[in-house]
Amino acid sequence: MSPRRTRSSETSDPGRRMLVGGSVPALVAAAALALVGAVISGAPAALGALAGGVLAAAFFGGGLLALDHILRAWAPGLALPSALIVYFCQLLLMVAAGLAVAALPGLDRTYVGLGVLVATLAWMGGQLRSFVTARVLVSDAPLPKAAR
Repeated sequence: MSPRRTRSSETSDPGRRMLVGGSVPALVAAAALALVGAVISGAPAALGALAGGVLAAAFFGGGLLALDHILRAWAPGLALPSALIVYFCQLLLMVAAGLAVAALPGLDRTYVGLGVLVATLAWMGGQLRSFVTARVLVSDAPLPKAAR
């Protein structure tokens, strides 16, 4: 059986693949919620859902880009502490930005929160799928002679 052929973009940059894999479902889910909100509650609900979805996608995308930069530029061995610090900063900034956006006039606060929630869940699902299906070289150490 021959190995599965992959596109060159599929293996070239796993960070980019996870960014696209998370952002596309998040923005599509936010747009779907905005459509539902527009039908049910009008324009403020649609704008609130879009604002919440874009806010969540921007924060998760920014965190992924920051972590990717940290791991490439400095020390790949610090992956877990770096990820925890980036995630903690994301949570603090997300709460502050969410409160600021929810206070804007013309936006339905309920749909801002729903937009953040729906986009977050879609982002996590899309990013997880991208990570699981990515072909990432974990180690290139040679095998012992007994295993060959």
